[in-house]
Amino acid sequence: CIRDSFERACPRPSALHGTGADMLVATHNTMDGLRLDGLLPLYPRLQSAHGASVGVLCVQENKPGHADAVAKALGGWHRATSDACAPRLATVYDTRLIRHVATRVLQLPRLAYVPLWQRLYAASEPEQKHAALLAFERVDDGAGLLVANFHLDAAGTNAHRGEQLRAVSGALAAEQRARARRGARAHLS
Repeated sequence: CIRDSFERACPRPSALHGTGADMLVATHNTMDGLRLDGLLPLYPRLQSAHGASVGVLCVQENKPGHADAVAKALGGWHRATSDACAPRLATVYDTRLIRHVATRVLQLPRLAYVPLWQRLYAASEPEQKHAALLAFERVDDGAGLLVANFHLDAAGTNAHRGEQLRAVSGALAAEQRARARRGARAHLS
């Protein structure tokens, strides 16, 4: 089973170097907050089940107040951040472990049109999708952490989603090169 093989490969979450603290990284498409009230009590269980804080939680299909509610459910030390250019992407993080330094929003390749058969579950007009690249620094030593939060198109083909994924990957690679040139600090270029 996938769970068993993962547990053998990763018997426990990776510790943040130098902190002695474990950090979980997770993602959740909240589906516009559908049944979010019922999910909020489950977030702390994720932490207690793994004995580690949710250090970063990428939220997709965010609506106003939803990511803040998730942060509150995780504990008073969690904060939510999003950018006005991509408000449907929010990122919740543990301020005891990392601090948010910067966010850069990337426009992903846009679908030319939504095929007729996909209009049954997707909007009839293509939606501009984004990726949020977030720079964090560890509280203990200032080491950088780069996070990409994105939601690929549901409509279209895998070839189109591949283009979107390559755009995210290319932006991350460019940022890593820029960070190496300036001494690996977390600030986005």
